[in-house]
Amino acid sequence: MALLAEMRLELSKFTLARVTRGVNFVGYRTWASRRFVRKHALYVFRQSIKSGQVESLVSSLGHALRTHSLRHMLRTLKEKDHALYRQLPEVFRRVHLA
Repeated sequence: MALLAEMRLELSKFTLARVTRGVNFVGYRTWASRRFVRKHALYVFRQSIKSGQVESLVSSLGHALRTHSLRHMLRTLKEKDHALYRQLPEVFRRVHLA
């Protein structure tokens, strides 16, 4: 606890919630059988599409790689901008086709 005081960190309050709401942790919303990226990550992804930043798109898709959000993100990218979709590394396009 002394270390927390030296660093001026505070412990956060906890919330008791039903399991059906999932757990919000390190950029993901997680349930027992599935995981999604948080809404802010989807917002950043859509902004990357609008600005045409391939590096940012690859980063966002990498964050969503093992989630249920990945296919939705790839479908959105393909519908909005085919040119950006074709610039993606092959690993993401293979996931989308599977």
